[in-house]
Amino acid sequence: MDADTRRTMSNLRHAIKVLEHGRQTHAVWIEYLKETPDFDTELVGDIEHHEWYLTGYDPAIEALKGLVDAALTGDTE
Repeated sequence: MDADTRRTMSNLRHAIKVLEHGRQTHAVWIEYLKETPDFDTELVGDIEHHEWYLTGYDPAIEALKGLVDAALTGDTE
């Protein structure tokens, strides 16, 4: 594996970690807002806001993992 490919793989893995952290953060906010219904959500968004963002993480994470797997196996089709 050449240096450019290693750097790309590292960037993809980092992006996956960032997205997984984002997904976890939105999940924590959802739980907190369910437990604290009177919390002022003007700055953080309401439960629907966090649920909407939560739905977008899995497809993005799976797509990036697919790119990593494809690069590791040499399957670029």
